[in-house]
Amino acid sequence: MQHWSLTKEIRTTHGNIRYDVQGSGPPLVLVHGTPWLGTEGQHAFYRQMAQADQKYTDEIESRYGDVSSPTLIVWGENDAWIPVNRAHMLHKAIPGSRLELIPGAGHLVQEDAPTHLLACITDFLRGE
Repeated sequence: MQHWSLTKEIRTTHGNIRYDVQGSGPPLVLVHGTPWLGTEGQHAFYRQMAQADQKYTDEIESRYGDVSSPTLIVWGENDAWIPVNRAHMLHKAIPGSRLELIPGAGHLVQEDAPTHLLACITDFLRGE
């Protein structure tokens, strides 16, 4: 059995399956999906999905206000997996945090807008 939820997110995020930035690498579905194939990969996939339960977030949400480290939140505006309103809630809950929304990006921001993501991180680390 293949893990179509991951494949669906990649397709939803990208609209179509494209290749890496240079156009010579494997399709993204292979890059992101291959580790989850096979018996060991499938077990790992289900373990990871079980850990994505909202109850774990709920358990620590009240402590977000205690975060005192500089915090950058980067979120794709078109995230179909975790809605952008969660980014706004997280930003509001963490004092002094910085929220960067990436236009046109989905859940896999690093694939959809790697240059924009890098600029956000670099600016943040430089204190800009």
